[in-house]
Amino acid sequence: MILIATIFVWFVMNIDFGRYQLSVLSSAINSFRAEKLGGG
Repeated sequence: MILIATIFVWFVMNIDFGRYQLSVLSSAINSFRAEKLGGG
């Protein structure tokens, strides 16, 4: 039930923010990769 609610909230946020969320997501992925490549 919690998983369904989480997916629903993500879906609504995705509609609301659009490109903004996409840029935040990509920057989060980039920082994660940099942290992983940097050895933590």
